[in-house]
Parts: sequence; C-alpha cells; structure tokens
Amino acid sequence: MALVATRVLVINGQLSFAVTIKRTLEQVGGFVVSPFTTADAALDYLSGHPQDVAIVDLKLSDMPGPDVVFRLRSIQPDIAIIASPRSSQVDAIVHDLDLQGSIDVPVTARELVPLIEDAVAHMHDVLPDTAQAPALVEESETLLIAPPEPEPLVQAPVSPPEVPEFSSLDSVLMNMGGFVTPSETLPIEAEDTPVEAAPEMDTAAFRQQQKARKAFEQGMYS
Repeated sequence: MALVATRVLVINGQLSFAVTIKRTLEQVGGFVVSPFTTADAALDYLSGHPQDVAIVDLKLSDMPGPDVVFRLRSIQPDIAIIASPRSSQVDAIVHDLDLQGSIDVPVTARELVPLIEDAVAHMHDVLPDTAQAPALVEESETLLIAPPEPEPLVQAPVSPPEVPEFSSLDSVLMNMGGFVTPSETLPIEAEDTPVEAAPEMDTAAFRQQQKARKAFEQGMYS
C-alpha cells in the first residue's frame, strides 16, 4: 500500500528559509512542500489545493500573524498550523489561538519532522478531514425530483340529447298518448250498401245547441 505524502504549506517572508524547508523535507521523503513569501499568494493557493499543515511566519509584512491564522482556518478548518519564529510573543499567540506548535529559526529536520507529524495527527483526531472530503456531484449528475405531472383528463364524448322526430301531427299525438297507434285502430270494412245522408237538424235546435256549448266553454276558461 502506497503511503500518502504529507502536504506542507510554508509561508515565510525569507525566501531562502522557505526553500530550505522545502528541500530538507522532500529529501527526507513523504512530504510535498509548497513555499510562499506572501500570505495572499499562499491563501489563494490553499483555496484550490488543500494542505495538511502550514508553517507560518507570524511576522509577515503584508498581513498580521493572527489574521493569517484566521484566514487559513476559514478556508480549511482542519489544517494544522505551526508558528515561527519562536518567541514569547509568538508563544502567546500559539496558546491563545490554539495552534499546534512553534519552531525556532533555524530548525533541523530532526526537530521539524516529528512536530509536523504530531500536529497533523492531532488535527485529524479533533476535526474531520475536510481536505479529503468527497467531491460534490456535478450539476449534470444530479437527480431532479419533481412531483409527477398530472395525467390529462380524457372526457368522454357527450352525445346531444335525442330529439324525437315527429313527421306529422299524428305522430306527436301518438307519442303524447293522445292518439291511438295504427295497430290499435279497428279495421273498417267497406260496405256495399250506400251511405244514407244524415237527416237535417232543425235550425232552431242547432242554434240552441251552439249557445249551450259556447256557454259551457266560457265557464271552463273563465
């Protein structure tokens, strides 16, 4: 099983010191060192390249030491931080900001390597390793949940109400029950005997009958 190299971020105003630490640790083996002489450049690099430990010069000219610590932790909360150079003022900051140690300048690899290993192990125990957190799923791989679309309503065809077809006044009367159907009619047989004319009604009697009928109808509809 291949060993994972420890990633070391060096921020020091003296380029020679930063390069010396890089050369020394990489010759020992198991370390990948990224040296910077300004805090802004190191912070920009850290935003895209997670590190295991940062060795920070707290007397940088471009940014106060405590500000560098706060910025480092805001980008990567689980990064271990070792301060330099060792002094009473630096030791106070190490205590107040809960840093993982301090080194003097110059420093030997025999002193630096165990300090780095202890600092990284301590941070792994205290905080989750955000540097090795799984990458977020890209937008093209995300699943959209949406409520199912309602099925379109299918309306049954509505037939217009059937309108009875009446071909004649007789058919209307038959459907209203006021006329007998042809099947109910009685056959009339023709007779050979001639039909006699009805006797003429007396004119006075006919008028009297008409008056009586008219009076009766007026009484019904009044």
